[in-house]
Amino acid sequence: MTGEPGYFYLRPTRRFNQAEITIKWRQSDDFPLEVGVLVDRAHWQYITKPLNNPILNNLSWPSVAEGSYHLWQKQPVYLSWQDFINNPPPASQLALYNFSWPLAMVPMLDNYQANTNWQELPGKWRGSQHLIVYVGEGESLAWRLAATSDSIKPLAADEKVVEVNVYDPSNIRRQSSRFSLDQGRIDQEIAISSMDAGVYRVEIKASPKVLFTLTTKQSIFSWRDQIWPVFGPDFSWQIWTDVPDLTAQTIEPTSRQVISVGGEPLSLDNTYEQYHIITNGPISQIKGRGGDIQFSGSGVFSLSSTVFNPYPRRVDSFLAKNPDINFIAADYQAPSCSKQICEASAVLPLKDAFWYPDDGYQFIISVGDNQLSTLTPLTIEEIQVKLSGSNLWQAIRHRLQFLWSKLKS
Repeated sequence: MTGEPGYFYLRPTRRFNQAEITIKWRQSDDFPLEVGVLVDRAHWQYITKPLNNPILNNLSWPSVAEGSYHLWQKQPVYLSWQDFINNPPPASQLALYNFSWPLAMVPMLDNYQANTNWQELPGKWRGSQHLIVYVGEGESLAWRLAATSDSIKPLAADEKVVEVNVYDPSNIRRQSSRFSLDQGRIDQEIAISSMDAGVYRVEIKASPKVLFTLTTKQSIFSWRDQIWPVFGPDFSWQIWTDVPDLTAQTIEPTSRQVISVGGEPLSLDNTYEQYHIITNGPISQIKGRGGDIQFSGSGVFSLSSTVFNPYPRRVDSFLAKNPDINFIAADYQAPSCSKQICEASAVLPLKDAFWYPDDGYQFIISVGDNQLSTLTPLTIEEIQVKLSGSNLWQAIRHRLQFLWSKLKS
């Protein structure tokens, strides 16, 4: 591999519940390596699992472990993994890898004032949205969304589908809806009463061909990992982020421009090309004029300079530059290496993976930090896949479900 990601397909005649994937690669440069399976073709979403993480492999901090769960500590505080789970440190001191912290760590915000009026967010918002929303004590979660499409071509059936899921501060799904953009526009309202202050997650799954108008009563919210605003040509916009390594991309020729990131210029010269910039401080301001630009990175994006991020950091190459991180928690096993060949395994759930009789499963191999090139390739020696967890009757049921879905569409 001289570029990433790489893909491979497995075409069994029926579905399975899980895949244990073992990959052997030649040990040259020490690349971060993950393997994943496609779960949503309309939105190109994958479930990924780690195979190699050089940062954790070389970490010299004291650690405690329970099975594949590891806790590294800059200074020993916890005697066991369970001690850490029962009494976690502040989110600002914690970084995670392949470990989803179930709850946001949010103190009560002093002098918080709930809004009583609806406010429409500027511009439109393309594709999937992952919103993190603070709701005060006695306040209700209140959002409205209007979905349309700017696609010239008619949308395919799966591109019309919009799914909305809302999770409360206890990580319980409180609302779920699924609708199809058949009539050109769909309006949806999210209203959930809340007794205690806390963080809600509003997850909207949608094709990039779908545009949303968003309206809310909340004043403290942010987007997690990515944001894709669409602004009119004369609108001067500002977005703030805590992402250390920002990626920007546009698919529209009229959106090519020079934007400002933390006071530094970033020129978006070509469509469909990803541009990267290392941000200078804990919070960076992004500025531009008009455009249809997607931003992504490990962190959050906000329309306010007071960036709201109640979750622990994720382990990345910028970890050493963050002096506040005192603990690292991960579900991870380092690869075994011998005679310049490394080997690691990962178990991927296939229950919700995308499968089609002729296409089978699509897998992805990704290398972090854009390190691959013709000078620094990754040489895969062997890929072994063990499928399990589906008997004949389950296979027949899956086949009938597939045929029924085809009849309905």
